[in-house]
Amino acid sequence: MYIVENNTNSMSRKQYLTEYELEREERIKNNQEKMKKMGIDVLAGRSMMITSNKTRTKQNKKKKKRRSFSDNNNNVPLRRSTRHSATSTTAVKLVNFDDDNINTNEGNAQGKEEEEDNLVFETSAVWSYCREKETTITSNNNKDTTAARVDNNNITNDNNNNSNFKLGGYKEQHNCIKLVDESVKKGYYSIDEERNFGLIAAAGDGGIVSIFSSSLLMSYKAHNGWCSNAQFLKNSPNKIITAGGMDGTVALWNIAEQNAKQKIPILKTRNGDIHESGIFSMHVFDENNIFTSSKDKSFCCSTVSDSSITVVRRFNSFHSGVVKCVKAKNANMIATCGNDGVVGIWDLRVKDEQPIIQFENAHGGCAVNFVDWNVEGSSNQLLTSAFDDSINLWDIRNNSGLVYRFRGHSHPGIKKIRMLYCPTFTFDGKAIVTAGEGSSSLTIYDIGKQRKVCSGNIGFDPTCLQSLSGGRIAVANKREVSIFLPVYSLDIYQHMTN
Repeated sequence: MYIVENNTNSMSRKQYLTEYELEREERIKNNQEKMKKMGIDVLAGRSMMITSNKTRTKQNKKKKKRRSFSDNNNNVPLRRSTRHSATSTTAVKLVNFDDDNINTNEGNAQGKEEEEDNLVFETSAVWSYCREKETTITSNNNKDTTAARVDNNNITNDNNNNSNFKLGGYKEQHNCIKLVDESVKKGYYSIDEERNFGLIAAAGDGGIVSIFSSSLLMSYKAHNGWCSNAQFLKNSPNKIITAGGMDGTVALWNIAEQNAKQKIPILKTRNGDIHESGIFSMHVFDENNIFTSSKDKSFCCSTVSDSSITVVRRFNSFHSGVVKCVKAKNANMIATCGNDGVVGIWDLRVKDEQPIIQFENAHGGCAVNFVDWNVEGSSNQLLTSAFDDSINLWDIRNNSGLVYRFRGHSHPGIKKIRMLYCPTFTFDGKAIVTAGEGSSSLTIYDIGKQRKVCSGNIGFDPTCLQSLSGGRIAVANKREVSIFLPVYSLDIYQHMTN
């Protein structure tokens, strides 16, 4: 071992090195001298590199920490979009959007900054669409968009037809793009139309609710499990009510505004105490009243406001099984049906919890799945469908009630009906349109002549069917909603529009 003295400091330090280490130190010293003569300071370069790396690492850590805080802290208020703030006051006036959810951009700069930090919601695509639609309607001299009318270009003229009512079926809407929501897997179970602005709401699998115009405007998960119904609140295009087929809740949403981050509409209120189980059916009658029926064998009448959904009356002692459907004829009279095979007609002015009319074994003992009132035609008529091959037309003024059984909409080879299909009145209550299991068709029945008019193949069995304004029909096939226009003679067009 050798002892080496280092004279760089006033005090010498000693270090024990081997012969090899001494030779290595000498080589390093010689190489450093050569590098200095060449103008290269190796140690200084290494020092700068280390300092730069440390600085960059600290900056990255700071950035990472800031992102993590924003993503994980749900209490941090989201910023509100101000793209439409300059015209938001006009929008409130036109489509009745909530004043408390619109940024008026008033106050000083500091006030604006504080408001931006505290607000959570921004205007949605539905808001923009309704505003543009309102502008178009106004520019067209307030043309009535709710009247049932048909474009003359869609009329099929039949000079040899002398009938007062003859339909030729349906054809797919001209130049119409199918309404599609890729987030829906199995299909839709409910379709509703907002007739003032032409919005379509569809709900179904996965609790998804889709809002369409000519394309998808909004899609969000409203319920756990499947969503049985989604309907617009009457005369309020920015509000929609949904019912959960699994979670048993009813919710009111403001679809004109949405969460700035999650892009879901404002939940105004939700009630999970209306029923003890999933809600199978819901009917929104007007701005304040809704009717619901449930798997718990009950149906309820409730009132709706922005802050609450309140049960006014509950009926839970009549039906002995799942109440599949409830529909209101007016504010006082409703119809119900269910797995017990009974159709009940109820007058809400009567305090007794028994129907004023009931049709036992309405479909020969089968579960009755749907009931619908002929509100645009003979208002005392209603139709029902079940797990059999018939659609029954009833008149509550008759002793027996049954007017006619329409058959022929299902495939003749189907021995047992398993499909939940929902027939509906159309053409001002003069006809019934329906799907049928295995037929892949839409079938039309003439009520007056009590016969089948036609059956047109559409290529699939719809999971849902809904009559729209102007004689149109919306049908759902998995994640798609297709709209069909009526095809009929000039005589019936003139008859319907006079």
